Amino acid sequence: MSSSSAEANREETWPLVSVIIPTFNYGQYVRRAIESALVQTYHNVEVIVVDDGSTDNTAEILASFRSRIKVIYQKNTGASAARNRGIVEAKGDYIAFLDADDRYCKDNIAKKLTFLRSYPEYKWCYSNWAWMNERGVQIRRGDEPKNTLAHLRVQGDVFLFALKGYLLGTNVFLFDKTVIETVGGFDENLRVLEDYDLYVRIASHFNIGYLDEILCEIYAHPGSLGTGSSKAIVYLSRLHLNRKLKKMYPAQLEAIARHRRPIQADAYRNLAEVALMNGQARRARVLLCASLAEWPWQVGIVSLWYRINRKKRAGAQSGH
Repeated sequence: MSSSSAEANREETWPLVSVIIPTFNYGQYVRRAIESALVQTYHNVEVIVVDDGSTDNTAEILASFRSRIKVIYQKNTGASAARNRGIVEAKGDYIAFLDADDRYCKDNIAKKLTFLRSYPEYKWCYSNWAWMNERGVQIRRGDEPKNTLAHLRVQGDVFLFALKGYLLGTNVFLFDKTVIETVGGFDENLRVLEDYDLYVRIASHFNIGYLDEILCEIYAHPGSLGTGSSKAIVYLSRLHLNRKLKKMYPAQLEAIARHRRPIQADAYRNLAEVALMNGQARRARVLLCASLAEWPWQVGIVSLWYRINRKKRAGAQSGH
């Protein structure tokens, strides 16, 4: 038997990995994501693309892959619902997620699966990553910002790190499917931060492993969440998630309150800024008071208070 045949037979004994790609009107990007999943050096992979009600040329792009991928069409209900639908359809023993505007490095699945099979005490793992600009040039590594778990290179029990707000994105994980089955899928009430919510819930049950290699690329472009008009959605989702976590883990959050409260104060303050920009001075004042109640020592708070009151007085004088 040739070495290539032996290698092929050996890989057949390895488990199936389901890569789930949700997409909504990302026809200009989704081909790159799909191809990066299909050309993995680990070949026992099924690629599931959930088209969440796209109205652009996404369907045409997906059709060009024919039987190489499994495509699911549904009405637009959000990324969380799309990923959850992919989980239901997945046949793999392991689950990975890939956003439609990002891409995997070719060894992503192989290295993470090898890691999990080598260290059975871990049921999920994450890797380093790179942020890319629209031209495909690396902007920075995932471990550079101090608020990412990769910056700390931490593995094992990371639950308190997760609660404190050390971030990880959906693309960087590989899960044993039993992990998802234990905690449930994505929270469909969250428009954004649904990946962070899942990460916290899993971290409360399972230790995580870390691979200090860049194994996926996250692309920045004008439609990315967190830019422009998406900011209000981000802040509102953060508040919703904070309330949810407070109900689920009250004792743990109290133990790290000094670290956590500035994060919640930041969300309220940014919502106040958004409300002020929309001419809602009264709402902005309420939100700013909520921010100050969480954490009174904030840079620029006096200036914001002055602008809100000036807008409020102007509205009163105009009869609004």
